[in-house]
Amino acid sequence: MIFLSEYLSGVSKGRILKRLIKPEIAGQTLPVFGLLLISAKELNTDNINVYVDWSQQAGCALLILEPYKQLMELCKQTTFELDWTLEYPEHTFCENGEFDFQILQSEILQSLNGHNGSYEQGKHHIGDLVHTRYIRKHSNSGVFAITTLPIWSVSLLDEANHVKAWLNWFIDHCGTKSIEAHAHEVVESYPLNKLDYTVLLLVYILPDYSSGDIGRKVENLGIFDLDLLDLINRYEILVKENFIANKNLTLKGIEALKDSYIWNYIEPLAQQLKD
Repeated sequence: MIFLSEYLSGVSKGRILKRLIKPEIAGQTLPVFGLLLISAKELNTDNINVYVDWSQQAGCALLILEPYKQLMELCKQTTFELDWTLEYPEHTFCENGEFDFQILQSEILQSLNGHNGSYEQGKHHIGDLVHTRYIRKHSNSGVFAITTLPIWSVSLLDEANHVKAWLNWFIDHCGTKSIEAHAHEVVESYPLNKLDYTVLLLVYILPDYSSGDIGRKVENLGIFDLDLLDLINRYEILVKENFIANKNLTLKGIEALKDSYIWNYIEPLAQQLKD
């Protein structure tokens, strides 16, 4: 499964990617597994190692788009201590058709050089220009990768299958999650009821609000029985069950909400809360 970060989904390049590869949109927490596309602009000293650690879990792959000099400095500070650098090369254009995305070679402005990690022959370079590098701990660990390849280019609008196949390479090489662990998650999953869905809806509409703040916000609307809803206790249960984290819905919470009947009530309720 391919995910696009929330930030990328809201900018022009990300909107092209949504049309091109139809990814899932990542929520406030990192996906359980799959390939996550993010912009280098989203990374900083506070979160870079969170993404690195996530990318090394079996079944997880991180691909960073739009790299720039500051990102390379951040990468040096990670547990990988990457020596990758961005350079503006003068390379000879290839015309023999043996490399992926040769149509983009005039649009690739920077190469990724370094000794750490690796790149796949034919897929991650065009001639002597390496546009993508990746690193992983072992054969069943996840993948951390950076690319200067502009996969949002309008030149690729008719190449959706080609782009998906290129991205799936990372999924194919990021190891496999334990089936036993996943089965345990399914068996132990918390059964949501109508009141749970109501709380998820309120958290979705009022991100970054505590349970107490949500209660105070909605108590005057007259459409919720707050005693029956038992908002604070129910909120805590949903946090423990990983439907809510850091005052926002997790990916698990968003998927549960979208699959429920109550999803249709988001717009009218959001409007009432604004009034």
